[in-house]
Amino acid sequence: MATAIIVTVLISILLSMTTDSIACSAAINTDWELTITGLVDNPLNLKIADLMNMPQTTLFAQIYCVGPPGFFVEEGNWTGIRLSYLLDQAGVDPSAIKIAFYATDGFSTDLTPELAMDSSILVAYEKNSLPLDETLRLVVPDRWGYKWIYHLNRIEAVNFNFLGKYESQGYSDTALTTMSGGPGDVGDQLPNPTALTTRIPSPTPISSPIHSSTPSSSPSNSPNPSPTIPELSSFTILFLLLFLLLCAFILKYRKQHFL
Repeated sequence: MATAIIVTVLISILLSMTTDSIACSAAINTDWELTITGLVDNPLNLKIADLMNMPQTTLFAQIYCVGPPGFFVEEGNWTGIRLSYLLDQAGVDPSAIKIAFYATDGFSTDLTPELAMDSSILVAYEKNSLPLDETLRLVVPDRWGYKWIYHLNRIEAVNFNFLGKYESQGYSDTALTTMSGGPGDVGDQLPNPTALTTRIPSPTPISSPIHSSTPSSSPSNSPNPSPTIPELSSFTILFLLLFLLLCAFILKYRKQHFL
């Protein structure tokens, strides 16, 4: 019992320290610049302070990884500027057929101008009232994670069918989370969530005969022995704590790199 209490306390402290370190690691990058160029009437070069002085929008949304399909990455209340507002300020030319998005690490993605003007799509700089580690992230609800580009630093309106990194490899360009987005199965429906919870009914039990020639045995009065919980050694406790810490860092890494 004492060992279980110690383990619980240590795990709580470990998780608290991990959460605090992640939450406090982000700070507003005042030097970050976002440019909006290409087929626009008014090219923009915006600092974070410029974005924060624009009309803010906050919405709740979840990120899901395309592979394996349905892998939950993270969720939260995202705060930023509606992409449609930024594009209106830039004045996108009617000849543009794609909006291209670029990140500082070389990643890219794309949206059609029609989708880019959807009011639910944000250029976010905060989540749950905290600055983002990734400075700027495109929030695209109901789309696979590869549309949620982070470290965003350039938006370009183009007059050709630009395809981002994943899209150019055969992943769905629409990237709807209600559809499978991987190469070769674009358009295939994902499993129905309700089907995953369907229970197979148990077979009807065979009723016992009413009369039995064998008398029933008397129930035993001896109590069942209580199961014993083995005490954990100090080495086992240390191993568990190190394992939990490793898992925390793996989840943080996967959240930022496997969308």
